[in-house]
Amino acid sequence: MCGITGFWNIKYTDCDSQTILKKMANTISHRGPDDEGYYFDEKGIALAHKRLSIIDLSMAGHQPMHSDDGRYVMVYNGEIYNYLEISDNLKKEGIRFRGNSDSEVLLEAFKFYGEDCVKHFNGMFAFVIWDKVEATIFAARDRIGIKPLYYYLTQNLFVFGSEIKAVKAHPAIQNVANDEAIFNYLNFSHQLDNQTWINNIFQLDPGHTLSISRNGSIKKCYWKPTVAIDYSRSYESFKEELAWRIEEAISLHQRSDVPIGAHLSGGIDSSAIVSIASKLHSGEFHTFSSAFAGMGIQYDENKEINEVKNRFNTIHHQVSANPQKVQDVLPQLIGMLDEPVAGPAILPMYFVNELINQNNIRVVNGGQGVDELFGGYRPFNTLAAHNLISLVKQGIHVPFSELAMIPAYFYRGGSFNRLFNKTVPSKLSIFNDPSVSQNAHLRYQNAELALGSGLLKFEQSMLMNLKHYLPALLHQEDRMSMNWSIESRVPFLDHRLVELSLTIPSFYKVKQGSLKSVFRETLRGKVPNLILDNKVKRGYPTPISAWSRNEMSGFFTKTLAKDNSPINNFINMDNVQLMLKDHISGKIDYTSALWSVLCTKIWFNNNF
Repeated sequence: MCGITGFWNIKYTDCDSQTILKKMANTISHRGPDDEGYYFDEKGIALAHKRLSIIDLSMAGHQPMHSDDGRYVMVYNGEIYNYLEISDNLKKEGIRFRGNSDSEVLLEAFKFYGEDCVKHFNGMFAFVIWDKVEATIFAARDRIGIKPLYYYLTQNLFVFGSEIKAVKAHPAIQNVANDEAIFNYLNFSHQLDNQTWINNIFQLDPGHTLSISRNGSIKKCYWKPTVAIDYSRSYESFKEELAWRIEEAISLHQRSDVPIGAHLSGGIDSSAIVSIASKLHSGEFHTFSSAFAGMGIQYDENKEINEVKNRFNTIHHQVSANPQKVQDVLPQLIGMLDEPVAGPAILPMYFVNELINQNNIRVVNGGQGVDELFGGYRPFNTLAAHNLISLVKQGIHVPFSELAMIPAYFYRGGSFNRLFNKTVPSKLSIFNDPSVSQNAHLRYQNAELALGSGLLKFEQSMLMNLKHYLPALLHQEDRMSMNWSIESRVPFLDHRLVELSLTIPSFYKVKQGSLKSVFRETLRGKVPNLILDNKVKRGYPTPISAWSRNEMSGFFTKTLAKDNSPINNFINMDNVQLMLKDHISGKIDYTSALWSVLCTKIWFNNNF
């Protein structure tokens, strides 16, 4: 895991390349404290690498890495988990290696397979390769988008980096806010495309490559999630394959030459990783949690955490953020993110990764992705009901026991709330222009349509989560871990597991009232029943709703006070003041809206 950045003056414009590149690289020093390297040549290319040594700690893994024939120069961030298998295949073709790093395997795979090398990789990665002979660049990002790659591209200049701040550090980049990206966040908490909050800086889409020459650029998709439901297979058949796929993925993610541990919450996903990974380690196995004791069942996971750590005899470490620490560090966290995404889970993430760093663990595995792939969120109840009705209309056999659950699914998904909820909905809008929300939701509908026709509601939502919401969570995961020079891995996003999940019928994912049922029952006998049978959904719980009404009410009030901030061009701060007053008094819970506006205001304070 590392940080990469660089640029190519395509028309060979004169500039102080060394000064510019080192300034860019210094913005991401936290991503790679172990080593650094730079490459320049007369054709206008400048590449920088900040190394966090995980596999092959020797200088054989130094970057920028040159191919043995001197033609290619590469900077790479990530891990290729199947590098040993790829290495064996390349050795059979007569290729010899100087070291034992996955970086060298990646570069040699590119030499041998060309652009198709990415189809051979199982891992998380973002890399840029410079071809000195052809004067071309080849860049790629992993299938799911676990590792980031940002870029700015014109006819004359290509700039890239692992974080937006590295790209912004190039003097050609203008610091201009991107209205549409900001509105997307304020409406949905995530993006609907590859835009960022800075105009003309983009993300390379997951599963894509980018080739650049003096004649132009070509972006290609080499992988995309495709729904192919197999209604012929049984529940037990899927469980059987899922069991060995999970074991295989977790085992592969244990490859490391430095100490490795795991996140542990009270949920199924992280508990599954601990249950399997702890048995693969002969020595001590460290686990890390954030918990809020005394905050009630919604936030306190200690009972479940204790069950897992005791069952698998882990060396456990735990931290609990408090409101004072949170408000002290929040402006820094927004800077670490480069732009706000998703919700307040960054708070426990930050403090847990600080704890991991303090205990000298360099790699941790976490449970991201299961809820998106197997229907772990409450709305999937309603979507499951819609699917059952649609499948019956299509003449597809569904279990009668599931048809009987349709009313319960609608209820559990919240569909009946509007009939029985006596609370008067708020008519206040945070936006100056009410059409902003309408336009944003039109973009959302267009994004759904772009997924393809013929999808049922459950699968459509699953793809939307996978393509648009999950990247926001991975963004948080990457920045909060890399700020503390920690490599965070996500075994359940092994692309083979993702592909398998896209073949499983919805009535196996939500079954007999149980969300992500087939995943849950696959782990029966491996994960304690206390965890498997617990229906309380948390997921990095943070009591920001309670804090914003009490200990942090002053911080919210001060930060959201009306001033001359550029946020006034986006937000109706008079309405925000009214919402904050009602929220603090307990009249209406505006936590979500206020959190989004708070983070946006802090972002403007940090950047303008």
